[in-house]
Amino acid sequence: MHDILGRLGARPDVRLFRANVGAGRTFAGDKIRWGVPGQADLNGWVSVVLAGKRRALRLEVEVKRPGGKQTEEQRTWQAACERHGVIYILATSADEAEQKLEEALR
Repeated sequence: MHDILGRLGARPDVRLFRANVGAGRTFAGDKIRWGVPGQADLNGWVSVVLAGKRRALRLEVEVKRPGGKQTEEQRTWQAACERHGVIYILATSADEAEQKLEEALR
């Protein structure tokens, strides 16, 4: 994940953030949750020029080890992102992530 975050984050047109999902307990024992189940590991934006103006397109990157599979919640998140025009990338390496981003921007 750090390789992908580093590679894409080094691009001047991309800004990415780590998104955590989980649950735990406070010192008082209360259960807390953070993040949205299924959301991608990295999210942010890619800057583009549309009709002569600089705009930002939402970017979500799900990072998997080679052979890793998405959960049902992750597939649902991906479908929602794509339905709304978000650039969603599922990648196992920095090279793959950058290639898919370039393809999405064509």
